Amino acid sequence: MSVPEAIKIPNWEDDILPLIQKPYWVAKNSEAAGRKWVREMLYWGNWDLSSYEDVRKRAPGIYNHLRSKSMPITRNPDHYWPEETLELFRLWANNGYMRNKQDTQSVQSLEPAIPEPLEPPISYRVRKDIMSMSREELVEYQSKLDDILHIQEVYLEGKKTKWQELGLLHAYWCLHYQEATFLWHRAYLRYVEELIDFPIPYWNGYAEEASVSSSKFAGIPPMFFEETYQHPQLGERKNPLLYAKALNGKSKNGTSDTVTRNEVLTEGPSNHGWEAKIKWFKMYHIQIAHALEQATYTTSESAQHFGIPWANIVDFIDNQPDTAYPFRCDFDGLFEQVHDNFHGWVGYDMADNTYTAFDPIFLSYHANMDRLAGIFMDSNPENQFTSRFPLQPFMDQGTKVSYDDPRRWMYTTIGDMAKDTRALGYMYGEPASPDYSTPKTAEEKGLYKPRASGGKAIALPLGLPEQGSVKDGPSARALAKSPKRQLVPYVIFTDVGCTISSYRIDVYTGSASSTEPDVAGNPDFIGQVTRLGMGRGTEGHGPPNTGRCRKPVATRVLPAEKFKHRLDSDSGVKIVVTDLETGNVVDEKEYSLMSGFIPKLKQSFEMGRHLVHSFVLTSVLGSLVRAGPCRPSTTSVVAVTTTTATTNSEVGDTTISVPFTTETSGAESTGTTDTTVAIETSIETSTVTDSQTQAISTTAASDAAVTTTTDDAPTTTAEASSTTGAPAPTCVNNFKNPVPEGASCGDEGFPRNSVSYVGNGPVGSIIDCYESCLTQANCQSFAMIENVFCEMYSGSLGGTSNVDTSYKWYDIDCFCDTAT
Repeated sequence: MSVPEAIKIPNWEDDILPLIQKPYWVAKNSEAAGRKWVREMLYWGNWDLSSYEDVRKRAPGIYNHLRSKSMPITRNPDHYWPEETLELFRLWANNGYMRNKQDTQSVQSLEPAIPEPLEPPISYRVRKDIMSMSREELVEYQSKLDDILHIQEVYLEGKKTKWQELGLLHAYWCLHYQEATFLWHRAYLRYVEELIDFPIPYWNGYAEEASVSSSKFAGIPPMFFEETYQHPQLGERKNPLLYAKALNGKSKNGTSDTVTRNEVLTEGPSNHGWEAKIKWFKMYHIQIAHALEQATYTTSESAQHFGIPWANIVDFIDNQPDTAYPFRCDFDGLFEQVHDNFHGWVGYDMADNTYTAFDPIFLSYHANMDRLAGIFMDSNPENQFTSRFPLQPFMDQGTKVSYDDPRRWMYTTIGDMAKDTRALGYMYGEPASPDYSTPKTAEEKGLYKPRASGGKAIALPLGLPEQGSVKDGPSARALAKSPKRQLVPYVIFTDVGCTISSYRIDVYTGSASSTEPDVAGNPDFIGQVTRLGMGRGTEGHGPPNTGRCRKPVATRVLPAEKFKHRLDSDSGVKIVVTDLETGNVVDEKEYSLMSGFIPKLKQSFEMGRHLVHSFVLTSVLGSLVRAGPCRPSTTSVVAVTTTTATTNSEVGDTTISVPFTTETSGAESTGTTDTTVAIETSIETSTVTDSQTQAISTTAASDAAVTTTTDDAPTTTAEASSTTGAPAPTCVNNFKNPVPEGASCGDEGFPRNSVSYVGNGPVGSIIDCYESCLTQANCQSFAMIENVFCEMYSGSLGGTSNVDTSYKWYDIDCFCDTAT
């Protein structure tokens, strides 16, 4: 009978220290990883992981940190200690912390130093970079899409497939141009993962190599173009990443029953436009990095209207201008701006919100955007959110959906999603190619937890002036010593909101001789803004959601620092607007009627990256004070005031020249403490020309609140309904009463007849849109949201489907001065 082999007791030198100095489970540069762990814990916790005495002293705490995966400090899940290494560490501690083989002090105590854990090991779904997945992992993902979502089918046993349901869920419920945008999509991805029980791999368009046309990371990852794959049970099958069924089996461009993408990307390097297409990522990377540098996720409505802190107002007057509001860049708006650019870059189905979620690229693309949004939130743990805002139709932390439950408190909220992803059960693997740039985590910055605030019955502004004038105080003296900064221009679009169609806005210097959108080759090309359209939807399908788009109050910004020597107050900037659905350039007369398409050119001083609080500058044609609309670090900005404009000058048929618009700042905070720096400003006035007056009126119209719930269609009176014959129509608010038979007069949904787009009308009232329709050849109907958009169509509507939409449809026969 054999004697069982004695359990080997681990010791520090042979077993434990090597786990720290050269972790065998770390595939690349394990020694460098070990040195980093030792260095970080010395810096953050004053724990020396290379010291026997220190590790012995802190062994239970180290074990708990390692097992909970809060150590090491890393974003890479491959660096967490495996269970067998944790058990080895526990065995070492419970057997007397042997230093080496010669150590004889090993005595197991009655009470173990580290008891056996009661909870099961912590595990997370790890979303890997799709470029780092093994072939086996990729096949498992592809088979899940096929077997569970039936991605290559429209119907299964007489019902729409889960893939079609998911696409419609996104088309009719996704939120845009608001704080909830990326958190809604986080819940969407969680729901998909719950269905397939597999982590969605991400496509890292933020990899630095993605902007190099010769790199394997350039363009869409190759697995999205492979013809077939080997299903584990069914053998060779068509690749679901390529042959995903489009909406109702019809692609956006109508050429295929599967999703379509821009031909430059499908053809790859052999296409003559490949290099220029890939170079767009240089601009996108800068835009993402700029968003990640901000300190604020979003500005709440209450903060937007709070005004300038008292100490920052030099003179108290009873008619303080409405323009005295906080002014800063927020992550969510900057990030959604580049998010829309990516959608337009992929093209066709991805470039239309109704079709976009039917392309599996959408899942991997949004997984990466979620990764980057998580990096921002991890780096800025003290951000505030509208935590109770419901992210319908998701419930139970995004793992279920309900389209009609009236209990709003049951739905997943922004607060549920605005957490460390590990609290939601998943995390991200390391990029296969390094990111363009990445901010430090809160832990790396020494912020172990958010600081508590509140508890005050009244919040008094900081930095109230002491005796004497504000401009004589220490804040003003600090400002006087601040370094001078360079003047930097920004191109800003205001009053941005949802549109039905998708548009690309290319921005150039006013003196540009070429309007070719070439990032590298055109020295006058400032940048691009994509307006991702919500789409026209599909008749009769999809759950309702009338609140998916806010009124047009969002902003978009393009830094133009490197073009400052090519910009002047006379020439301003030019824009070219392209309809991504048709590929046609949109005439200035058409896009100028839509909200948020006319840029403003503002100037401000560049920000020093070494400052915790920057100075904000705005100017009135040469009267300069310190400011900056967007900044890195943790700036809390207070600015904006008066605006002076010069006249607009038309340049060609498809471009517009916009003048400099400059501002005077009321104030700004500076320093690393709560001291508030007051700035003395001189507010200048200027004469407004006739053309300026017209521009101001247009802006005012677009600023008006959007009414999406008011039904402008008249109701039939009791007298009319009781009449047996067909009564002669009367007129109520310019509408026929009763409504003409078969006419749509303020109906939501989608037309039952096939109608063709004619053009855009003025952004204003229903009557404004109707009167514009009368002047257009073949215009017989229109869709609109008051003060947001007006789109005109040929053909009568034939009624609409029963789907709720944020816009309404009208046949021109609804109105009184048309033929009966």
